[in-house]
Amino acid sequence: MLLWLGVRAEADRAEAARAHRQPVDLARADALLAAFPDGGADALAHRELALAERGRLADSPDAACWRAAADRFDGLGEPYPAAYARLREAEALLAHGGDRPTATERLGAAHAAAVALGARPLREDVEALARRARVPLAQPGLAPEAQVADGLLTRRENDVLGLLADGLTNREIAARLFISEKTVSTHIGHIYDKLGVHTRVEAAGRARAIGHT
Repeated sequence: MLLWLGVRAEADRAEAARAHRQPVDLARADALLAAFPDGGADALAHRELALAERGRLADSPDAACWRAAADRFDGLGEPYPAAYARLREAEALLAHGGDRPTATERLGAAHAAAVALGARPLREDVEALARRARVPLAQPGLAPEAQVADGLLTRRENDVLGLLADGLTNREIAARLFISEKTVSTHIGHIYDKLGVHTRVEAAGRARAIGHT
């Protein structure tokens, strides 16, 4: 993680240098990237973030790189770096005239996660970008808790949550979604962590609150 933060700091420094028409040094970031360890899901996820930061540093941000990083952290059940990557993905899309609906969706998901995590600096960064790009963050007609859950849970986690709320067992959910019981258990663990619940009853209550039933 410290290596990624180092590359991120270099990218921030580069943005400030460009604003003052000063030269940008890529060497330090490249040295940090070369120091990343091989293997390990966490290391791979942070290296993906660092590679995306390298693109930002070079003034060639790659939305696909940011998306890959967000997906990796989703798989690890780490919502904060996933939300940060979604913010940067939206920024990259908006800066280069990319898919605006996708950018809006990614920015909304980042905002929902930041709100749920109580991550004020990240939330403020998301809101600042939304203001500059005139991107709406709120989803009309959706309760605040629904906005949070909708942006925080993956599509598959939402599927699992809906079936859990219907009273299905892990085996029944697995059969319905054509996945293993172990995968269902993993998804449920991520759902508990993201929604701040500890039991199936609490999870079902949150599901009803966000309109799953």
